[in-house]
Amino acid sequence: MGKTPLATELKEKLDYPLISLDDYLDRNKGGFIEYLSYSRLAQDLSNHSHVVIEGDCLLQVLARVAAEIDLLVYVKRLQHGVWLDERECEINGDLEAFIAKEKELIERIAGTSGESQVLELSEEIIRYHYAYRPHSKAHVTYVRQT
Repeated sequence: MGKTPLATELKEKLDYPLISLDDYLDRNKGGFIEYLSYSRLAQDLSNHSHVVIEGDCLLQVLARVAAEIDLLVYVKRLQHGVWLDERECEINGDLEAFIAKEKELIERIAGTSGESQVLELSEEIIRYHYAYRPHSKAHVTYVRQT
């Protein structure tokens, strides 16, 4: 179960409204943080005393709308006992060098440098994890076996 199905289940069990950050996104721009409707999100958050909220870069988005959370759940993807996102979440060296290597890898896999939206979004998520460390700040870690 990923972020959205888990959030949906929590919404049903808690009987809280569900807010998905994807619903505030101006899609196909190649990024996430800069293309969200923060005014709409802030308004929707102010309409409820409690919500379940899910989405990428959650802590960064909530900081932009000055919203606080009561409980942070991190979805940790494991496959054969290996944390699939560990490389991106536990960067111990130079961030810029790591991002350059990731871009090179994505370009080799994609076969072209024309995958700019994939590169931009990947970089944005790597920068988010580096700055906010959501896996370290989570109150609960939900382990998802893939």
